[in-house]
Amino acid sequence: MRTSEISRFWRKSNELNNFNFKLRELTLHNLDGFESEFSFSVDSSITAICGKNGVGKTTLLRAIYQGLKQQKINSPRFGEYTVDFVLEDQEGKKVDFESINHANVHYIDPFDNCSKIRAYLTTTDNVEELLEGVDYSPVLNNDKIKGEIGNIVGKNYRQIEVYELEELFPHDPEFIVPFFKVTTSSGIEYNSLEMGTGELICLYIAWFLHWIENNSILFIEEIENSLSAYSQKLLMDYLAKISVSRKAWCLITSHSEYVLGKVGLANTRVLCELVSGVKIVKPLHQSKYLRYLGISPQFRGGIMLEDSCALAFCKELINRFNPFLLKEKELIGLGGESNIEKVVKHFQPHKKPDYDLIAVFDADMGQKVKNLTSFSVPVASLPSKNGYSPEVELWEHLVAEYSKISEELSLDKEELFSLIDINQARDHHDRLKIISDELEISVDRFRAIIIKNWIDENLISAAEFVLALSCSGERIEMSDIISQISIMEKMANVNLLSLRNVVESEQHEKEKVKLTYLNEGLQINV
Repeated sequence: MRTSEISRFWRKSNELNNFNFKLRELTLHNLDGFESEFSFSVDSSITAICGKNGVGKTTLLRAIYQGLKQQKINSPRFGEYTVDFVLEDQEGKKVDFESINHANVHYIDPFDNCSKIRAYLTTTDNVEELLEGVDYSPVLNNDKIKGEIGNIVGKNYRQIEVYELEELFPHDPEFIVPFFKVTTSSGIEYNSLEMGTGELICLYIAWFLHWIENNSILFIEEIENSLSAYSQKLLMDYLAKISVSRKAWCLITSHSEYVLGKVGLANTRVLCELVSGVKIVKPLHQSKYLRYLGISPQFRGGIMLEDSCALAFCKELINRFNPFLLKEKELIGLGGESNIEKVVKHFQPHKKPDYDLIAVFDADMGQKVKNLTSFSVPVASLPSKNGYSPEVELWEHLVAEYSKISEELSLDKEELFSLIDINQARDHHDRLKIISDELEISVDRFRAIIIKNWIDENLISAAEFVLALSCSGERIEMSDIISQISIMEKMANVNLLSLRNVVESEQHEKEKVKLTYLNEGLQINV
């Protein structure tokens, strides 16, 4: 599939009116090991549940599946529990539980199912006898489908034959065994017993996605098992296509950062084990679910700053409103504005790298920043009421607010005022260090308290700057900007209604805009 086609399918998977039948909310009561009332909502046709081993992902998935089948269950595995569902039709109207076609609710564990199939076939004396009288299904033999499956597996198929074998397991009569015979473009022929586990799993999942009915609800256990990162990502793209084209509503479990990266943050749920039982949370940032997978988040970009004071100022600003950004982008001091300018002017990659750069100048470099906005590296300036460098900005704030700052540091305000008065004529790079040494406190702590107080007094300017950094680079939809403001409000525990109003008043006919922060404040450009 082409990149544009893949993006379209993922976008449509989030457009709920594309689906005739949706599982939107559910609450499980008294499921063993979980909170007594365990509930969550589903906002897309593909939702992923992740968490550490043993936390209960499989238990939850099977409990929901069996609840949809029976609604009330008393089993040795789960205990006696009930499930309440909110089901909707295409128009968003609630649907009665009784209207579910239980035959359209499916659960698969691809790795477990393929292991079961292979174990049975390897102990069968004559597989060919099983195939006698069974016509092969052409479901995967369409040229387009063969090409897509071949792309996932990494092979070029000339033919894919599927023989659907029924009633091989007396204790599970509904379990169908697909037996695959394939021919590659080079003429090599082999079958399910001779292919690798990863290839068998890919073919099994592809077959199952085409075998189920339209408008199905599908539960998939650890879709990534035995698959390379390459195959995982392409298989998830294929799942998005089938979900949209066949109106399938999917809930999956996964340990894979590649699978979760495809599903996206908004449609990932994390299981957490608490004293009261397992609960489910919607992570605010990728680092939250990566931690549960035992993966350390990697920096995906850098923010270039002039010196240590600019770096400290920027760090405190980001930490107040969007600390997750500090996990995505590292702060880099480049030792002066001229060094940042060189990077901006000469950084012209032939292909967009995975590592993004943002150039942040001191506010006294306002004119220079304006002259650099046409280059590929996004530029911004630190906030300042009067276009000062951060050293001067923080000094002016200390002079004006020394009484509050001395109180926060438990200092005698007259002593602090005296030190300010004595050192006013000193070089602006050294004044805070000299005073902190006299007070016998670290300059980092002294500066951090001044910055904290500055942010309290200049809340909207600070928030505008962090919003611009959080949305820097690519064009972004207005709805995503509003969502980012909501996250910032939650992180900082403040009301940013005036910032929200500024953004909403700048609605444009085009869907996406670019944000940057210059001396004049937040800039929203079409």
